[in-house]
Amino acid sequence: MRFRRNVKRRMIAVVIPLLAATLSALVVASPARAEPVSVLSTVLYHIEVTTGDVNNAETDATVRLQLCGALICTAERDLDDPHKNDRQRGATDMYDREWEDVGPVRNAYVYVSCGDAWYLLRIRIKYGSRFDTFVYDNWLPCNRWTGLPVG
Repeated sequence: MRFRRNVKRRMIAVVIPLLAATLSALVVASPARAEPVSVLSTVLYHIEVTTGDVNNAETDATVRLQLCGALICTAERDLDDPHKNDRQRGATDMYDREWEDVGPVRNAYVYVSCGDAWYLLRIRIKYGSRFDTFVYDNWLPCNRWTGLPVG
């Protein structure tokens, strides 16, 4: 046991100065000013979410959406209207969100936290002159991301 402690102490005595020297070399070698970062343009997305018209289709669970396009994917974002009870049976909820411009939307991913299951019929996304529809027409699994097919 004593031998292991001594070996660990020797290793630490060697590794820490090496790390310090490496970090100081990196700091000296780094440029004084960083290059300007380009800011992504944003787009206003009009998102229509339709809950299916089946028994117990509604949910109060947290629902998140991520859009992926030809350029990038958006961050994961909550879909919620704090002023109303959204995601009710047979209802279509509308959200206007200004998010990063992903280019032509190719995929939509939905996450539903557990609590209540949710029956998603479809999501329609209008941005610029484009209008994409992602039809699911099924129960969404809880606590995992689900990719929605275009169509």
